Amino acid sequence: KSTGALISDKDRELETLRNEIAVLRGENAMAKTLQSAVETLERDKAQLQSRVHSLEQRLMGTQASEGEDREAINFLNSVIVDLQRKNEELKIKLKKMALAELGEGVSKREKKAPPRLFCDICDCFDLHDTEDCPTQAQSPDSVPHSTYHGNPADERPYCDICEAFGHATESCNDDQTF
Repeated sequence: KSTGALISDKDRELETLRNEIAVLRGENAMAKTLQSAVETLERDKAQLQSRVHSLEQRLMGTQASEGEDREAINFLNSVIVDLQRKNEELKIKLKKMALAELGEGVSKREKKAPPRLFCDICDCFDLHDTEDCPTQAQSPDSVPHSTYHGNPADERPYCDICEAFGHATESCNDDQTF
């Protein structure tokens, strides 16, 4: 039995060692992958450093020519300032001309006679304006003026059945009931 137990212990140890070997192989593969990634990153870093160096060289050349560009920029700025000043002067002249013309226009208008009144509704001059027309006061929706020209103190007969003036309720001939 001790030999069988010893073999079974050795089998367990062998299985444990095999598992450890599998883990180590996985870690080794991962290390190789990481190593290739590091190499790629180092190549990219070298390329970027090269680009930075070339950009620095270009910047040095640009700064040298920048002094020449400043002169052109200063010239253009002076032209812009001059044009703005001329624009302001022209605006002032334009305002003066408009005010002078406006003054002349007012004096010309003062000499004209006032317009005559005219009513579009009545089609007549000098009596009243369209807005003041007495005909306009009666809109088609309003109740028409009374046509009864009798004495306001007299009592008019009214029929409650017909709901109309002209006869009293007692003398109504209307046989219809509602």
